Amino acid sequence: MGLTRTALFAASLLVVAPAMAATPEINLPYEKYELDNGLTLIVHEDRKAPLVAVSIWYHVGSKDEPAGKTGFAHLFEHLMFNGSENYDGEWFEPLEEVGATDLNGTTWFDRTNYFQTVPTPALERVLWMESDRMGHLLGAVTQEKLDEQRGVVQNEKRQGDNQPYGRTEYSTLAGMLPAEHPYRHSTIGSMADLDAASLDDVKDWFKEYYGSANAVLVLAGDIDGPTGKALVEKYFGDIPAGPPVTQMKANAPKLRDNKFETMHDAVPQERIDRNWVAPGRTTREAALLQLASDILGGGKTSRLYQKLVHEKEIATRATASNQAQELMSFYSVTVDAKQDIDLARVESAMEEVIAEFLAKGPTPAELQRSKTSINAQIIRGLEKVGGFGGKAVTLAQGELYAGDPGFVKKQLKWVNDATPQDVLEAARSVMRAGFYQITVLPNKDYKTAESTVDRSTGIPLVPTTPDLTFPAVEEATLQNGMKVVLAKRSTIPVVEISVQFDAGYAADGAEGGKLGVASFAGSMLDEGTKRRTALKIAEELDSLGATLSVGSSLDSTGVSMSALKSNLRPSLDVLGDVIRNPAFDTSEMEKLRAQWLARIAQEKANPISLALRLLPPMLFGEGHAYGVPFTGSGTVEAISSLTRADLTGFQSKWLRPDNATIFVVGDATMAEMKPELERVFGSWRSPSSAKPQKNVTTVALPAKGKVIIVDKPGAPQSLILAGHVAPPTGAPNNIAISTMNDILGGQFSARVNMNLREDKGWSYGVFTFMQPARGQRPWMVYAPVQTDKTKESLQELMRELTEYKTTRPATADELHKAVLNNTRSLPGSYETSGNVLGSLTSSGQFGRPWNYPATLKAQYESLTVDAVTAATTEVLHPESLIWIIVGDKEKIEAGVRSLDLGDVEVRSMSDL
Repeated sequence: MGLTRTALFAASLLVVAPAMAATPEINLPYEKYELDNGLTLIVHEDRKAPLVAVSIWYHVGSKDEPAGKTGFAHLFEHLMFNGSENYDGEWFEPLEEVGATDLNGTTWFDRTNYFQTVPTPALERVLWMESDRMGHLLGAVTQEKLDEQRGVVQNEKRQGDNQPYGRTEYSTLAGMLPAEHPYRHSTIGSMADLDAASLDDVKDWFKEYYGSANAVLVLAGDIDGPTGKALVEKYFGDIPAGPPVTQMKANAPKLRDNKFETMHDAVPQERIDRNWVAPGRTTREAALLQLASDILGGGKTSRLYQKLVHEKEIATRATASNQAQELMSFYSVTVDAKQDIDLARVESAMEEVIAEFLAKGPTPAELQRSKTSINAQIIRGLEKVGGFGGKAVTLAQGELYAGDPGFVKKQLKWVNDATPQDVLEAARSVMRAGFYQITVLPNKDYKTAESTVDRSTGIPLVPTTPDLTFPAVEEATLQNGMKVVLAKRSTIPVVEISVQFDAGYAADGAEGGKLGVASFAGSMLDEGTKRRTALKIAEELDSLGATLSVGSSLDSTGVSMSALKSNLRPSLDVLGDVIRNPAFDTSEMEKLRAQWLARIAQEKANPISLALRLLPPMLFGEGHAYGVPFTGSGTVEAISSLTRADLTGFQSKWLRPDNATIFVVGDATMAEMKPELERVFGSWRSPSSAKPQKNVTTVALPAKGKVIIVDKPGAPQSLILAGHVAPPTGAPNNIAISTMNDILGGQFSARVNMNLREDKGWSYGVFTFMQPARGQRPWMVYAPVQTDKTKESLQELMRELTEYKTTRPATADELHKAVLNNTRSLPGSYETSGNVLGSLTSSGQFGRPWNYPATLKAQYESLTVDAVTAATTEVLHPESLIWIIVGDKEKIEAGVRSLDLGDVEVRSMSDL
């Protein structure tokens, strides 16, 4: 069976240069073929790394599910990872062996996709596997596998439902769309329908939708068209096309009247979520609505944010978005009300902003900023060949939905040619129709009184009627002593800069500091300087196509910028001003404080965030630099008491040139960068005071563990997070320690995940991990499990940990697989400039050579089972674990206590 070459395209995606900021031209050449059996193949050649992204998209999703079978498309996606007729094993194992990166599968309304990025020599293995499950699946599907994955998917549903606002999607889809609309049910489906799925359903679904003619295959990376064509014909050419699939066309029934619904949930803030029906993703209107939503609610410069969050201070979050799908799009405005603010006032202000926008439309300046931002986002996305974004996705989406792999070119033209009147007309056509609005209110905190009724006397009488690949690294030093570390990567015309300070959460409590001050002070840096207001900073960044972020980890605080090379000089001016001259304006500080306290409330409502707040202080103790909430947000008491003096004090002590290193990765040389950095930072002088110190003294392991149950009544899932201290990231045997962890719980195919997820189906995912740290780091176990299996899950975890250290240590085969995965994934792990930047900052933090990634292969390959066993003995101490369990106390407490993991303490979420 031969291939017919239908077209050869060199789609040069020209991004029109806006008036205020130059935008470079992007080329995304591809070759498109069609097999005789109908399979569409698209090949894009990118030789920057020895990698190939393999992405296959089937034109079937939850919209194709018949009545009573909701959630089946997603359930079937899971089954595709459980083996085929000629390889009846876990999909991830042979891919971890070859070092695959960015591997996953996803399902949505219109499509199901499967993707992975592999080293070039592994391409044929992946094509063999993908073709085997496309053409030879049914013989390997068993009732046992169906039941197992049904449990995994149901736990995924529980995990989503357990998040704040996690149940609103169900009401929104049902409220917006008529009963017969294919988008009316969520992709995750219902528990009852998942329970009803049978093997016959699996076979029918596969036969109807998984034929070759209903798929698009993209190869992007280290491969050319003729080579890709020959390989795909070899492996896929004999697969039947499948029956003709009827594809639905545009179906966007607008609401005639406005509809309102109120939901109560375990959320910390009131939320208004208003939704309109809009045209589908391949229409010009969808591109115009992307601009409209960005201007209305796309960030700090947007109208909703400026009016509700910045000016009136009645909301902590105000956004707008256009979620584009094939048949229609969901255009929405979402506002989180500030605590104790009348919701009617918030809604009125929201409607005022919407009305003004629909009356006059965007200004030319607003439109230009939005265009620049969208262009810059697309430029950055095209650096990667695979994963959830990047070139393979761009090409596949264009072909699947529009019949044109280069469809992004048309979308960008629609964006860049748009006038204010175009955007206004598109917004009016959608937002002047009826809408569906759901308002989510926090559950009321009801309490019960002690009963004084003697019920043994019977029913009371009723007397009355009651009421009813690693680049070379250069180093330099500025005239003020600041060190510069640079690696040149010219894949795209973008320069990534990160100024790293030795600070982080660990600096919070040093020398009388307050918890959360590092992150809070960092977040205030771009809220205004002595020369620029917060709005001016946001406007300049948008106009330049640059992004700026400030973040803290445990040991460091970093100010990072991504700049288009064509606008590097003015972008650096903003970066330097933000770092050197923050205003710490008290009015901006109060606005941020309100948002920050709302963020802490959100963390306390989220099981994993809550656990990460509670566990570290118990591991490290009072006074230790690491004994702080690992969310970095601090405490309500500390944030409430922060003053401007606290922020300026933190800046002068920690954000100083003698405590900083500048890292640069991207399309720039040291000869280009050093003069610019001298201009921006060279005159900055360090204070005369000595640099402060952090208390990272060694902590002893407790002789006996401890259990904290955090009561969350009605929770469908128990979140288990356990931990104890372990050696620092910079330990000499760190490779042995990390490999020990990989085998136990650090990879998908690790022991604990294969047990609780794949074998038992009690969880969506179970892992062990370590938080990087200069001092002792925490080693932790993460296990969100269904409520009725909490005790059993804890038993299995303790059994796995104990046996790993005693009777069932790491094997030579497990070590071999871990070494293969870690070494062969290196090219994919350092593909982007951001990957390289992260490596350099990590090396600087932990005292490693700049070429540390290049040394990893030899280190892993010299690793022995004895070294891994020794690391296990050194690191793993199950008897000393401190357990945080967030769940329904009434259902789990007795079982937890029976295990004797340590003293048990019960706390209420409302008291934390």
